[in-house]
Amino acid sequence: MRRLGRAVVIVAAAACGAALADLPGFGVPEVVALPEGQFPTQPVLADFDGDGQADLFVPGRNTDGTASLICGVGSAAPVLRVVQVGHQTDWAEAADLDDDGWIDVVLAVRNIRGGVAVLRGRGDGTFGPAQFIWTGRECRCVAVVDADGDGRLDVVASNARSGSVCVLRNLGDLHFERGPEVGVNRWNVGTPNQSWLAVRTQGAVLRVADMAVGGSRLNMRGFSAGGWLPEASWTVPSVQGTVPGVSFGELADLDGDGHEEWISQSLTTTGLNPLLVWKGQPDGSPGAMQSWPGPVLGRGFRAISADLDGDSDLDVLSLSVLEGQLVAFENGSIPGSIHLQAAVPLLEGSFLRHVVAGDVDADTRTDLLVCDSTESRVLLLRNQGSAGMPAAHRTVKPRAPEMSEFVDPSAEMSRLLDLGPSPFVDAGEGGVRPRSMPVSCGPGAGRCDEPHETPGCYTPSCCERVCQLLPECCETAWDQTCVDWAATECDGLVCPSPGSCLLPHGEAGCDDAACCERVRRLDPVCEAVWDELCVELAQLSCGVDPPVVVAPADSIDEGEPCGQRLSEGCGNRASPDFVPVQTGERRAGRVQAFGVRDVDAHLLTLTQPATIRVELHADFPAHLVLAQGPCDGPLESLAEGVCGPGGVARVELALEAGSHRLFVSLATRLQTLRDGQPCPITDPEDTTQPGLFGGVWWMSIEDRSLKVPCDLDGSGQVDAADIGSLLVLFGGAGPAGDLDVSGEVDAADLGALLICFD
Repeated sequence: MRRLGRAVVIVAAAACGAALADLPGFGVPEVVALPEGQFPTQPVLADFDGDGQADLFVPGRNTDGTASLICGVGSAAPVLRVVQVGHQTDWAEAADLDDDGWIDVVLAVRNIRGGVAVLRGRGDGTFGPAQFIWTGRECRCVAVVDADGDGRLDVVASNARSGSVCVLRNLGDLHFERGPEVGVNRWNVGTPNQSWLAVRTQGAVLRVADMAVGGSRLNMRGFSAGGWLPEASWTVPSVQGTVPGVSFGELADLDGDGHEEWISQSLTTTGLNPLLVWKGQPDGSPGAMQSWPGPVLGRGFRAISADLDGDSDLDVLSLSVLEGQLVAFENGSIPGSIHLQAAVPLLEGSFLRHVVAGDVDADTRTDLLVCDSTESRVLLLRNQGSAGMPAAHRTVKPRAPEMSEFVDPSAEMSRLLDLGPSPFVDAGEGGVRPRSMPVSCGPGAGRCDEPHETPGCYTPSCCERVCQLLPECCETAWDQTCVDWAATECDGLVCPSPGSCLLPHGEAGCDDAACCERVRRLDPVCEAVWDELCVELAQLSCGVDPPVVVAPADSIDEGEPCGQRLSEGCGNRASPDFVPVQTGERRAGRVQAFGVRDVDAHLLTLTQPATIRVELHADFPAHLVLAQGPCDGPLESLAEGVCGPGGVARVELALEAGSHRLFVSLATRLQTLRDGQPCPITDPEDTTQPGLFGGVWWMSIEDRSLKVPCDLDGSGQVDAADIGSLLVLFGGAGPAGDLDVSGEVDAADLGALLICFD
């Protein structure tokens, strides 16, 4: 291990010294160099080789698809091993998943066709071949927990680009089954882009917390044997006149009252990067927020908790990036009240992305391992306890981060999360190719990105583009020169391409030109990889004519001109506008998606409890959300419904008196749609391609508690169709059709139904 070259250890100014005397000193950073270009991400500490020493498994964003294992990371001579994964990875967790006594590794696969990679530990610091399991696009965080109570450890995955969380059920011997999935902030106009989650068990319920970068929101939902429970969501309050961007969080009981606080290092446009702490509530939700000045360099990024000084309470560590800092907050809290001392700088560095705390040298003190991503190295700071800081270390001159007041902190945080090799580039069978490297050209010919002795290539548009510049590519052979020109000239020209439109594959586009084009426009990611989400869209939109949906004549039009967003609901933080609606009404409108989707939000106010049924009819893949609570939180999603083009999305629920929110948007079961549905063309000179669907919808809102029990089909009247419904139920023992509540559907119920005709 070598000493630190560029990074510098620093101590607090003298004015802070007395208040922070209990914080330990840390030694000069020791460096473990990783393979060049690894771009390390969230590591995990465990004993992977069975020698009793702490090892560090370090994932990474790199085009080689490798990770690193640092064996004996706290020893005088750590050993570095390269681990083949075949994918870019963002997060590592360690656990014995197969009960063989050895530690396995679970990794978040960050590429576009993202998911989870599982490595079976052999107990000697080596691993079996990586198993890839698709979970969604750009999985950025994983957690290991027994989610279903069967005694086996399952995996919970957070898919940033899909905007979803899903459970992989452990079937034993490292076999996993993709279980239920739930969308994050499905009522919002933007992408949640959640990059962190934490799981906790509460009795028979698994509580899952996350932070959505896209909307600066905190979210919590439960999972049980019956599936996912409703989502509750909170906005991050303004700090220093701006809404902070948040990315990674931490759950930790700082004040010792038995309830975990929510902690996040935030990013603002002005002043210091504040550390945010929400008081933990008995149900696990975040309460009132407090803030402390954080790192004075760079952009706030990450926070964790650890007992640095051995006093049995949890202190807080915070990171900023892009010439940022690692700082520490000593915990001076008392039960029920949170008090953190002023931040003490510990380390400066280029891109100090993640920090892990643990005793790596068996001296009972908490050491720190910091990943400097752009420098591809790990920095070890040994805890020296009361030894104090070495005299040679210097203080840093504070400077505010340079950031325009016009920059959206959420957008800036998203940019920081995306720094590193593109997720469109990956290795291995499950990987994808660069977006700038189309994989196909005219059916029957060879691939456009591979040289072959025959002329032309599979995708006609790409083939024509290249042959206009180099005619010999279509006259003699498609050689390496043709491939090189295709790499620069054929960006986005992928239809048709090899591979079935109805089967996922790691290549761009698919072999049905019309279907490929329809799906590509709805979801541009399909230009780079044809994954399960592209297949879902192909099943909904290919081989069929778009349906025609006409709203009933008595429908009330929402009056929102196409291209304007007058009722975005909670998605518009500055002005959360809703259209008032009431039971008994039919409402109609139109949504579009062209870079960002339109959401039509409605406010239903009930003066007394009622059972409400909402039915949404749409000529597009539609999504209906019924929620309650203030936009700032807790906003609770009570029920959701989806339908394909021409279908009906339905929710029915018993509601208390008060205000309830209804959101209509473009979405499928697996994803939200933000492209390919522009406004109808009215200008003859407009060259925009029209959308496949019209974006037309209408919905009815019924108070079912006012309906007579004889209306079995819910049509609003008692007629011959209800007799047919009862005959289908005849002889059954369920409540449906049992009009006289005898416990059986029989002739007496038919008589009761006939009386209803009168």
